[in-house]
Amino acid sequence: MTYLNINPVLTDITESIEGQESANISSLPLDRLLVKIVAQNGPFVNFTEDQLQKQIAQDSEKAIETDEAKDTDMDVDMPEYEESDAHEEVNNDGHLNHDEKLQEGISLNAESEHPYLSLESFMKQKEKAIGYVDSALNESSLSLDFVSLLISCVRPAAGSSSMSPHLKQNVKVGVLSGSSIDTEQHQQQQKEEDIELDKKNQSAGRGWKLQSLERVSSDLKSAAERLRIEIGKEKRYWDGMMDIVRSDEVVIPVKSRNSKSVKEIGVKFGFGDAGSNYFDKGIGLLRKNKNNGELYFEKKDVIQQMQNVQKAGKEETDKVVTVKLYKRCNDDNRTEDEHGSKLFMVGRSTNLVQRLDNLILDKSKSKVINDIRRARFFLFEEELFYQLMREASTLTSLQVKVKSDKIMVELHHLVLEIAFESMEEVKSWDNATELITEYNSDADEIGSFLRLMLCSQHRHNLQRRRLPPVSLDQSPLRSQTNEHSTVMLIRPLITYKKHERTIRRLKRILRSILIDLEGKDSEAEVDEMLKTNSRLKRFCNDPNQMRSVRKKRKLLKDNPFIRCLLSPLSVMELRYKEKLEVRIELTSSSSASYSSISVNVRLKSSVQPEKPNKKSSSPSEDAYDLSVLDVQFYDVREVEDCLNWVIRNYTK
Repeated sequence: MTYLNINPVLTDITESIEGQESANISSLPLDRLLVKIVAQNGPFVNFTEDQLQKQIAQDSEKAIETDEAKDTDMDVDMPEYEESDAHEEVNNDGHLNHDEKLQEGISLNAESEHPYLSLESFMKQKEKAIGYVDSALNESSLSLDFVSLLISCVRPAAGSSSMSPHLKQNVKVGVLSGSSIDTEQHQQQQKEEDIELDKKNQSAGRGWKLQSLERVSSDLKSAAERLRIEIGKEKRYWDGMMDIVRSDEVVIPVKSRNSKSVKEIGVKFGFGDAGSNYFDKGIGLLRKNKNNGELYFEKKDVIQQMQNVQKAGKEETDKVVTVKLYKRCNDDNRTEDEHGSKLFMVGRSTNLVQRLDNLILDKSKSKVINDIRRARFFLFEEELFYQLMREASTLTSLQVKVKSDKIMVELHHLVLEIAFESMEEVKSWDNATELITEYNSDADEIGSFLRLMLCSQHRHNLQRRRLPPVSLDQSPLRSQTNEHSTVMLIRPLITYKKHERTIRRLKRILRSILIDLEGKDSEAEVDEMLKTNSRLKRFCNDPNQMRSVRKKRKLLKDNPFIRCLLSPLSVMELRYKEKLEVRIELTSSSSASYSSISVNVRLKSSVQPEKPNKKSSSPSEDAYDLSVLDVQFYDVREVEDCLNWVIRNYTK
């Protein structure tokens, strides 16, 4: 039987290695020890209490065996080989026997430096190692404090952060700066120099402070002055705004022409709220002058064409409606009209400049208020001429002619000219000697009448706006229709002038007929007869002349111009020699150039019929009961012929 012989040196070396490994394992940190345990035995989840106890028992057994092997010598009996040849081959190959091996192992243990240490020697070496570590730690701490103290000379914060607390308490920061030690004389000189330098620095500092204070004070004064100026500007601006509000002007917000969101303060100077239908509503802007804060008035452009005209260099001028009266003559030095007749001016409106001064040049009011009134005045004149041109274009049948900027109206023996002229031209008129004062007053009255009629038209439009709407299944009332939607300015003037002219002609006809009947020398008697026996009642169809309205002392519908919208009706009555009564009713149409003349002639009956059980009627009512003539004419000459024949035949 063959046995394997193990060299004890190898076993000793293995045991020493295992001992070193176990010593090394016990000296490892906890984190590395845990990693090594997990690598050898697996995760702690798979450990059980039995496995741990078994592992501990095995480790203790190994330790006991190791101690026994160290304390006792091992006697190894070499077995006898059955085959000596093999034993000899082993010896010949150089293997050692048991005795030689034992001696060699003992010598190896003796030659090792510290194969095994006792507990006492181990504790001594441990204390010695700990002393070395403490001395090294102290030296490193001293070196760190020294370096920190040096650093604190340059960077105190960084140096003091790494100092030890003991060094901070006993040593000041930065004491190792290495400053030189001066002598007392040098120190005194240095002190004087420092004092002188401090004085210079203080004087320079005081100068800088004084300069800064002066600069700040000047800045504050300039800021206060600017603030005072701005406050004055704002005060002047809002004082002007309050003056406008106190003068009963309508102040409204207006969209800015440059921005859609920003709004400006505007004022209404037009007549839109009064019933005007003119395209220019009369809205102006109230702006502040940036230089002095004064409030000024600026008209807002209504249409884009007005802006284009201003950009082209044609500035808008203030114009007014002027009235001129002309007569025809045969003088060669006069200008001719379209019909070849000579015209010369006999009168014109002369109160325009005075009206402008009285209305808009009030020295007691501010400039912005006068500017608003001025804009309102010229806007009214502009609308007046616009409405006159509109109406005149429809009055061709009434002998009204329209030119570029003039309206010519035929008034029998006079020609009326309505023009739109600049205020500079009106002011440049000179009071010519050939103008008649009577015609000047007529021209002024015609101009005033046209302006009053435009105001009446505005009022009429405003009343129509207040009417409630009519349902679709009902016919609108007469007052709710557009019966008077067209402006009537020139038409009433022409109609009433024609009516007055016809009345004067009828008076002359009656007077001439009576003079022919009574004789040429009886003009005074005829005039007295016409004064006592004739009666003229003008404008019988005027609602304000009705007895029921006159008793109330109040105008019908509060409209004094209601008669101008109606065709005038006048009645003339004449009693001749208590035999004949002539009644003439004159109606002048506002839409035609002729007048309707109704003639009624009645005779006085010689015998009055008696009425039983009743009182007899008064002679003034029933005396003229026999109708002789009742006819209607459209020409005054026909009326003259008819009356001449009737009066001659029935008064013999």
